[in-house]
Amino acid sequence: MIPRNIKSEQILKAVAEIDQYGVPPKRCSVYYDLVIKQNSYPPKYVISIANKYVNGSELLPNSFDAVEAKVYLSRLKFQVNDRRGVGKTTIADEDDESAYPEGRVQYRMHREFERNSKIVKSKKEVRGIPVVTAREAVELMSHC
Repeated sequence: MIPRNIKSEQILKAVAEIDQYGVPPKRCSVYYDLVIKQNSYPPKYVISIANKYVNGSELLPNSFDAVEAKVYLSRLKFQVNDRRGVGKTTIADEDDESAYPEGRVQYRMHREFERNSKIVKSKKEVRGIPVVTAREAVELMSHC
């Protein structure tokens, strides 16, 4: 739970501290960005630091969630963006033939080729796209 005595002044002090020292890798935001002067900050980390200026210690990350941070900062009139809304697309269920606009036959061919890893790898190599294992992909995506 976020202490209610954190105000805009402490949020701005926390942002200044983050500008000076940066954000630890494990405190990066996943979905939300606090936007101040065209710079983005992780809302939970900002509130954790702001608490230090009011109550003497940083809040632990598990003491409140990102949605609570977003709502709290919005109530203080700060802009908080949800990254999930950017470039939002609708993705059809890959096992639903009726959602495939090219038709049933094309869908079945697509599905057969897509799930044959040898074909996928060879096509990627021809196009010059690096073939990455799932583990390597997770490691690449885990960095901020």
